[in-house]
Amino acid sequence: MSITREQAEHVAHLARLTLTPAELDRLGAELSQILEYMGQLAELDVAHLDAPPSATPLDPLDEPPRADASLTAASGALREDTPQPGLSREQALAEAPRAVSGSFAVPRFVEEP
Repeated sequence: MSITREQAEHVAHLARLTLTPAELDRLGAELSQILEYMGQLAELDVAHLDAPPSATPLDPLDEPPRADASLTAASGALREDTPQPGLSREQALAEAPRAVSGSFAVPRFVEEP
């Protein structure tokens, strides 16, 4: 699949990038290469392959959780989800660079339409 210049401009706009015409051409070419590679991957027959042993089921109904499961990179298993104590508002705001009226104060970053 080939990316048009207009599509490259749209992607750049979504990413809030200001690109020169040469950079737009390069972006389009690179995105086209990525899509071609993804097309090649999509053509592979993977039906006979097993899921990697570290993969966790996407649907929790597929596999019941084990009582001894813990969240580790080695096992890929999920731990029991139990509530843990959190920080008080004062503790959280104590490390904040700036707080106003009991809340985190952050610079405005969303542009008004």
